[in-house]
Amino acid sequence: MNHSKIIFLDFDGVLNTEHHQRQLLYERKAWQDKYGTCFDPEAVKQLQTIVDMTHADIVIESSWKYLGLEAMQDMWKDRQLPGKVKKITRSKLDFD
Repeated sequence: MNHSKIIFLDFDGVLNTEHHQRQLLYERKAWQDKYGTCFDPEAVKQLQTIVDMTHADIVIESSWKYLGLEAMQDMWKDRQLPGKVKKITRSKLDFD
């Protein structure tokens, strides 16, 4: 039996924090890139710790999933984020 570990990950309020966005605006730094809002480096470090400890794969459970799996995987690579995005969850629209 396969017992792979999975992190169901939301972005807004988790990796994308209001504190970090305010800091970027205050410092007049770019707050977004081609994918959307930049993630809080402290939150990314926490995710890195979780991934390192669990070796879990990531499933995106976020409104950002509308960009699609390939875009999420590209963003992960381009932003050098920890772990590996395996899937995105289905939305309600997928069931209609």
